[in-house]
Amino acid sequence: MSRILIRAGKLFDGYSLKENIELSVEDGIVYYGRRQGSYDRRIEASTVLPGLIDTHVHLVHDTRPGLFSVSARNVINLFLAHGVISVRDTGNYLSIRDLFNSFNQDFEVILTYTVEKPPLSWMFMRMINNINDLDLAVERAYVEGCKWFKLYNNVTPDIAREAVVKAHGKGLKITCHVTGIGMYNVINYGFDAVEHFVSLPFVEPISSDHNGSSDRVLEKWESIDEGVLEDIAKKMSEKRVAITTTLALIRSMIGKLRIDRRKYSKYIMPWYRFFKFKKKKEYDKVYSKILKAIRILWENKVIILGGTDLPNSALNPGISLWEELDILIEAGLTIWDALKTVTGYAHEAIGSGYGVIRESGKANLLIINGDIKSVDDLVIDEVIIGNNSYKPNDLLNQLKKIPWFGF
Repeated sequence: MSRILIRAGKLFDGYSLKENIELSVEDGIVYYGRRQGSYDRRIEASTVLPGLIDTHVHLVHDTRPGLFSVSARNVINLFLAHGVISVRDTGNYLSIRDLFNSFNQDFEVILTYTVEKPPLSWMFMRMINNINDLDLAVERAYVEGCKWFKLYNNVTPDIAREAVVKAHGKGLKITCHVTGIGMYNVINYGFDAVEHFVSLPFVEPISSDHNGSSDRVLEKWESIDEGVLEDIAKKMSEKRVAITTTLALIRSMIGKLRIDRRKYSKYIMPWYRFFKFKKKKEYDKVYSKILKAIRILWENKVIILGGTDLPNSALNPGISLWEELDILIEAGLTIWDALKTVTGYAHEAIGSGYGVIRESGKANLLIINGDIKSVDDLVIDEVIIGNNSYKPNDLLNQLKKIPWFGF
């Protein structure tokens, strides 16, 4: 049995900050305080955090012969090197969890079963035509081990209302793209979450044809007022409806990415090449409104979850979640409040086994030798998951360039 003693100047457990704390890790389990007996290792840490959770990704990898395993390992290493040890995949092929776990079982993948009425937006969508198809879809989600059931753009309010009942009946949480349902319906029907912060102004259902389009998002944000946002926030807080951020996308669209500079693109599939944005000035105008809306929701105690929507635009595994944190800080949250959205709140909301440091819980610790005042200070010295330890520099040194996609 391995035994580690960690002395932390500051410890953030996922919810609150403590000072001068000792932790014991015995055979991968965390205990507060020093325990009897000798230790194999002693660690002096300025700050200790729980592992981070990206609550909205779509895991992708290069499937060409000879690059399959290289690409998947690169993705995992990039996540772990930046302290992200759990992700919720919000729409993908159901085998994706088994694939990534085959390379590293410490890396947690939480699955989502995503449905939509035809025409389907993506090839991995599961098709439903009407309410009668929901029983089979929810049963399949349950059997496949999904924790989440998700409605995509092309659905109707009547399907949404029934889907909540069916999903909850199987113990699944349910989320959605709000545009075809309407924000007020999402709240009233009892959804557990809604995806993408930019969805907030879609207070009523809109027609399903391309209802997430750039033009419509701009139009809605330009016309919404703070009173409506305040009303939505209060209702979301009352019903405990969470919302994911995915706002690094907006920063990339207006050319204001501060942290993520595509420096890891040669190790992953550079999806940003397929994204062309022509409305930088228009989105720049609504960005300030979005920041103000973040403050309104946070002040009303809405559960905000940090998520990136990887691999869209100029996003990279792991480091793009730091970008999301930076946006929340720009909106007025403290670094510790921002961290709650990817640790304690994410742990509770999405059902992760990570994200909190608790007595007798599995070790998921980020060892940081320095004070944390901004995301620039998230310089991780070591990642401890259970009995295993990872050094970020070692993980990054193991990355292998993907031919042709890299440059």
